[in-house]
Amino acid sequence: MRKLLIVADDLTGANDTGAMLAGLGYTSAASPGPQVDPCVLGREVLSVNADSRALPPDEAYARVKSLVGGFFPGGQALLSKRIDSTLRGNLGAEIDAALDALPAGWRAAVVSASPGAGRLCVGGTVLVHGVPLMETGMARDVRTPVFSSCVLETIARQSSRPGRLIPIDTVLKGPEAIAQAVRESDEPILAFDAASDQHLDWIAQALEAAQTPFVGCDPGPFTLARTLLRFPPRAQTGSALVVVGSRTEESRRQVETLAARRDCVPVELDVDRLLEDAAGEAKRALAAFAGAGRGSLLLLSLTAARTLPGRAADVCAALCRCARLVLEGRPDVDRCYLSGGDIARGFLDEVGARGVELLCELLPLAVCGRLLGGPHEGLLVLTKGGMIGGPDAIERMLENASRFRGPA
Repeated sequence: MRKLLIVADDLTGANDTGAMLAGLGYTSAASPGPQVDPCVLGREVLSVNADSRALPPDEAYARVKSLVGGFFPGGQALLSKRIDSTLRGNLGAEIDAALDALPAGWRAAVVSASPGAGRLCVGGTVLVHGVPLMETGMARDVRTPVFSSCVLETIARQSSRPGRLIPIDTVLKGPEAIAQAVRESDEPILAFDAASDQHLDWIAQALEAAQTPFVGCDPGPFTLARTLLRFPPRAQTGSALVVVGSRTEESRRQVETLAARRDCVPVELDVDRLLEDAAGEAKRALAAFAGAGRGSLLLLSLTAARTLPGRAADVCAALCRCARLVLEGRPDVDRCYLSGGDIARGFLDEVGARGVELLCELLPLAVCGRLLGGPHEGLLVLTKGGMIGGPDAIERMLENASRFRGPA
């Protein structure tokens, strides 16, 4: 179910806000333009580039209204009208468009601050690294110039809706004071001062407490705060399956380090038996894993048996078949670590995956993604070459991937 619709006025804004959420484990996709392809639907976060920043106000209005009306699912979902942190573009027209596309009673919460990027809002004025916006070079943008450092004044150039500032003195008093100010106001547009990430969190909490539907209008960080509050990321509670087919010295040390530092259930697969009966080895592994509850670390590796000249591909195929059977026998597994490029490719083929949604680089040359297609779609896969990383590489990859989620 979609939790958040982001409508941005340019592609970098759409990508940036969507990536913030993806980095915390939400499934997220961006549409590069206002014509949304079905392939990007079905994610928790849909970020759409309206490509409207430099359009005439009436065209920007029509485009944003159409997107909000067409893709916002309502219910408990959140709506973010992504605005530029330096107030460029059609702020008033696009805020009006979002509100006009929504049921009566909706209001706009404009939080222009992005503290991590040096953008603050104090007294309703946007400061860029402490300098009023109109005194910076950003105000002289050729395509979309800025006409005021004041948020409400900028909005009023295109919107006739009344607005009100919730000043920094109120914000500093915390969520209850902010919520009270929201309840006491009836203006459809509220602009909030903010000078820190904590202020963004407090404003988000206040809006939840006020129990009034708001479209958030911000450069991204406030959207992040609202999403985390409304939809806390689900903690990983499933088991991890570690499949190590590479028998390099580095891989051996990594497996030994993992087994020494983490509570795991190791199963060594005999190469000869694996080649003769992969299904039988899978049954033996599942029997060994039978006492391991949900949340366990299950380790499949090859014994240091003699090498079999000319049989490397057969060993890889047998190991991947064994891993697939173990996966089918342990529905609690929500992430798989795959060591070695041949094992990774063989595993994807074995489970019928059509691709991988890449999420991030966990370590240099070590990545995390989700399976696309097949009966195990959504399964997290962590891959790296057998010679990549130090002794703690597997452990670090599992830790770094903990913010991402596999199938529910």
